[in-house]
Amino acid sequence: MQKGSAWKILFRGLGSLVIFLILIGIGNLLLILIAHPFYHFFIDTLNQSIVYIVIIHILFVLAEVFSVLPFPFSLPYPIFNGFAAVYLTHFIFELLKAADYLIGLELNLNLSIFRSVTIAIVFFLVILVGYIRIGFRSSSKGKEKDQKTEKPKKVSKKNK
Repeated sequence: MQKGSAWKILFRGLGSLVIFLILIGIGNLLLILIAHPFYHFFIDTLNQSIVYIVIIHILFVLAEVFSVLPFPFSLPYPIFNGFAAVYLTHFIFELLKAADYLIGLELNLNLSIFRSVTIAIVFFLVILVGYIRIGFRSSSKGKEKDQKTEKPKKVSKKNK
């Protein structure tokens, strides 16, 4: 792993967050010029969810930063990914409710038990997969290290 890769990931993630916030600001300024109700609904939904979006982004960036670090320091990465997945799942359920409202189907997507179970399953699966990935990555690095440190075998030639 490169030393600067964690810093590059951090700066790239924060830079993309700043660009997204600037685009949201431009979208809010365009509300004056665009009178389409769908556009207003879309921008209002983004404005109401901005905290979730920022938290999701920061958690995913932190998870990516920890994922490039060597073994003992990469252990928090599945936890950050798990919490980011929880916020993302919650955000998706909110978007489904907003889309249901916009379309006007009145499906009543307020299924709190299904939502809670889904969020819990997503959280534990993301953490489990993350730790399995860390385990495979650290065991493969250990094998590579062992192969590099092995002494070459001496080959004896028989005289004819």
